[in-house]
Amino acid sequence: MIRNTRFTLLLGWFAVVAVFGLPAAQANEHPEQQTVMLRVENMTCSMCTITVRMALENVPGVIKAEVTAEDDGIGLAKVIFDPMKSNVEALVRATTEAGYPSRLNTD
Repeated sequence: MIRNTRFTLLLGWFAVVAVFGLPAAQANEHPEQQTVMLRVENMTCSMCTITVRMALENVPGVIKAEVTAEDDGIGLAKVIFDPMKSNVEALVRATTEAGYPSRLNTD
């Protein structure tokens, strides 16, 4: 009798999933993403890239930040973020407050 009950409960769960879909915890966490490239100034060493990356990752809504520096002191930051939680102005403010002024890269 217990086996039948377990089978019924298991079958019942599959029926619920079939009707209502997967539970919210298994849904895509970031359905809406935006990617921008920022030109970042004052980038002279590898520590600069780490500092800028950490400043960007501390902005609410930022999913991922990748920062590279060039020999001319200008760096590029690729930032993926949730536009419902953040915006380009917040990203620029974060790098500027960390000592690395930036702007949206339009190149």
